[in-house]
Amino acid sequence: MANETQVKQLLELAEDCTKTTVDQLITNADWGTINFEGSRAELDRTFDMLNQFKLLPARLLPDNIIQQIISTLQPLKTTLDQIRSFSIEQGNPPGARDTLVAQFRGQADAFFGAAHLYIPYLAYQKGDVQKNINELTRSVEQASGLVVGAKQEIKEQQEEIGNIIVAAREAAASVGVAHFSADFSTEATEQEGAAKKWLIATGVLALVTLLIAFGVAFIPIEKDATPSQIAQLFTSKIVILGLMFTATIWCGRLYKAAKHQATINKHRSNALRTFQAFTKAASDDAARNAVLMETTKSIFAITPSGYLDGEAPSDGGFKIIEVVKNASQAVAAAK
Repeated sequence: MANETQVKQLLELAEDCTKTTVDQLITNADWGTINFEGSRAELDRTFDMLNQFKLLPARLLPDNIIQQIISTLQPLKTTLDQIRSFSIEQGNPPGARDTLVAQFRGQADAFFGAAHLYIPYLAYQKGDVQKNINELTRSVEQASGLVVGAKQEIKEQQEEIGNIIVAAREAAASVGVAHFSADFSTEATEQEGAAKKWLIATGVLALVTLLIAFGVAFIPIEKDATPSQIAQLFTSKIVILGLMFTATIWCGRLYKAAKHQATINKHRSNALRTFQAFTKAASDDAARNAVLMETTKSIFAITPSGYLDGEAPSDGGFKIIEVVKNASQAVAAAK
């Protein structure tokens, strides 16, 4: 095993070699365009190994091994000192630079060959790997015990957790259904109010139209009226009556449209209210999915209301009846 003198000498050499950074060794403002970029790879590798030796327990190395490493570091330190003191004022600076680069490469390779095999061993010893393995093994055993206990506890409480989840889902569904049902009900009420206003407007316009028609019927035609005057009088009557009749028809159509919207939204509100009762009556997922599909279709499909012209009849009622029938059969079978 290495003695204290050898370990101290190795650490001093490592400190001396790495007292400047790699970048400071490669470039210098006083060198102009000349640099030592050609030795960057060897510098990086050497500095990494030396910094590791500063932290590793080099005392564990045999005497001959640590002495061999020291012998490769001494010339390497000398070359590094020459690079630090390099000057372009000397003769043939590029040639001197190339000589130092080649010299350092050889010395760095020699140091690598002498030292690289022992760094993993020293790192293993410094990390006290066996102790860490033992601690890790104990931690794994403790974790396994905790996992087994947690699995057992989860298994015991699984049914309770499932009931909580089901209750939470049903509560969320109830809140959602109530919220959207209220929205549709509010919209139905607003459309119903609009429909009443348009119905009143239609009645008023119809009455005014009848009064105007009755009034213009008694407008006399002068005996000496010319054909053009007679045509003008009839045209005025027709235009006035046409405008009033068109306005009456227009208000009537708006009444029918508002009444249609009120009916549709009322239907959707009722569909949402009955949806939850149907899903609770369904005992299996197939029946529940069928109820969901038909309810969704009932809510979002264009449902005939009888207020608009050209509405196609819907066969959704038969499907709903069939779904309810299947759900009832499933409940009876479950009993």
